[in-house]
Amino acid sequence: ERSMRGWLVMAALAKLDPTEVAVCQRLADQGDAKAQLTLGGMLGFGHGVARDAIAGYVWLNLAAAQGNSDAAVLRDALVVEMTPDHVQKAQAQAAAWKPTTTSH
Repeated sequence: ERSMRGWLVMAALAKLDPTEVAVCQRLADQGDAKAQLTLGGMLGFGHGVARDAIAGYVWLNLAAAQGNSDAAVLRDALVVEMTPDHVQKAQAQAAAWKPTTTSH
């Protein structure tokens, strides 16, 4: 079931308009788990953007830490394609991440 959910999430990401990346980035930076899932999937698997497995892992890990199970599925699928050094770097970046705040 977990792998099927991962494939369904990937199919949804493949249909995203690449212009949504800026919006996803802003929301992900603010801590929105759904935006982190979207951005992580796009970056981690190269959907609509240049592939960056480390950045993708960071965003997916942050979303998974907030309880997003789809992000955990994608993160686990991505990690098998990464070197141990890249995983360690991504985990360190995720641990150091802090959300941005917006001023009105």
